This record gives sequence, C-alpha cells and structure tokens, in this order.
Amino acid sequence: MICQECNQLFVQRKENQRFCSYNCSNKYVVRMRSKNRLGTGKRFLINICKVCGKKFEVRSSKIPKYCSLKCFGLDLKEKWKDESFRSSRLMKRKYRISKPQKEMIKILKDKLGLIIQVEKGLKTNIKIYYPDAFSPNLQIDFEYDGKYWHQFKNDLERDLSLNDIGIQVIHIQEGEDIENSLVMNLEGIL
Repeated sequence: MICQECNQLFVQRKENQRFCSYNCSNKYVVRMRSKNRLGTGKRFLINICKVCGKKFEVRSSKIPKYCSLKCFGLDLKEKWKDESFRSSRLMKRKYRISKPQKEMIKILKDKLGLIIQVEKGLKTNIKIYYPDAFSPNLQIDFEYDGKYWHQFKNDLERDLSLNDIGIQVIHIQEGEDIENSLVMNLEGIL
C-alpha cells in the first residue's frame, strides 16, 4: 500500500489504513484543515480561549470557549466562587424529583396541610444534606427510599447528624402505601 502523505510503500496492519505512520496521518489532517476540506468539508475557525487567550481551531458547527479541559476547569473554579452560580448549579443537579417523591410531597401539602420545603439544604455539623421534603414548622425531614438507590446506602450517619440538630427523619420505603405510612409516622410524632 502507498501512504497518502509521503507516497512511500508500507504494509497495512488494518484493512482501512491509509498512512504509513501516525506522523503522516497528523500531517495530512493539518494540511487538510488549512484547506478547509477535512471530513464533511466543514470550515474551521480560529477562536481565542476565554481563560488563557491562546488561539485554537474549532469547527463552525460548535464553538467552544476554551482551548483545553484545563482552561475550562480554571474558569469553572473561578465561577464557583460566585454564590449565585454555585447555588444554581447545585439546584439543577440535586433536584430531580421522582414520581413517588412528587406524590409524597403532594400528600404532605394537600392532604395533611403541611408547609413543605424541597430545595433547601439542611446544614449539620458534618455537611449539608438535601431532603426529599422538609417541614420547617415540625422540623421533620421526609425521605422516600427507592429499592434501587438505597439498596447499598446506609442513611444512619445522615439521620444521626440531622437528629443532632433537632430534625427528625421519616423514611418511606418503596412499595409501601405513601399516604398510610405518612399518617402512621406522623401520629406517633404529633
């Protein structure tokens, strides 16, 4: 087989191999980029990194702001210092509420008439915990424990640290009737 870059003969190691070496392959890619003919013929643009100011090539279909993952990490680290950015990122990540959790919250609000907070973290001596549902007037954390996510998880440390700051924890297990479990647990407390 003849290398498409240096025109030397070489033995193919793979069926679709077109170059004799990795270096020839890279040279070909660089040459084609400069001619704007690589792959599907998309144009390459020069962009300037938001963090370090270095120039780098990008396809016009997607224009990144950073030349490398390191620069992205540095920018994210800087943004993380801003409280509003940090809280918005945490809220997006933390609060994907499952259908049973939504049902539990609806029962707590509508049928039992409790004031419920969902997106507020509870700060303990160890760390901040995010409850499925929290009643600030009763100081009770309501947790819905699905079989899949809680099969290996031990909530004892979490429950003890919340108990230390005066918050009781009620766990509802998957498969239990949510409304009956909530009423039975709350009768023992109230």
